[in-house]
Amino acid sequence: MPELTYLEMTHPSELHPSTSTFSGQVQLKPIDGEEVRTLTLAVGRDFAWPSQHWDTQQWNEYLSNPTMRHWAGVFDGAVIGLLSLNVRQAPDIEIDSFGLVPERIGQGLGGPFLTEAVSMTWGLSAQRVWLHTSSDDHPHALKNYLARGFRPFKRP
Repeated sequence: MPELTYLEMTHPSELHPSTSTFSGQVQLKPIDGEEVRTLTLAVGRDFAWPSQHWDTQQWNEYLSNPTMRHWAGVFDGAVIGLLSLNVRQAPDIEIDSFGLVPERIGQGLGGPFLTEAVSMTWGLSAQRVWLHTSSDDHPHALKNYLARGFRPFKRP
């Protein structure tokens, strides 16, 4: 059974922006429908995301959920990853899904993408940004969250 780690930020000043040369160059593009499904499947394929096994009804429910918001991370005109937010409990906003497409992993884009994602989330009048990561996620996921200023608040 994978180990979950819950992380949070409670103020925008806690964000430690990436110092990568790509910082400021990653953009967020709102997406919906099939684009969300395609990116979710691509990003989660190697990390046992539950969505990998969803049937059509589960996808329809997820994609029609009014509390979900989705963006593609874009660098140099190409899609590099996915950000999905759940605003159900706003001003506490959950990063529901975040990650790079497999072909962009290891290129130094994770930190800049997460920086842009968290900055944008604070711009939605968030008072708390939180997420959970799994031991099944990419080995650098937790390191990236901690480097950006997230701190653990719960481990089941």
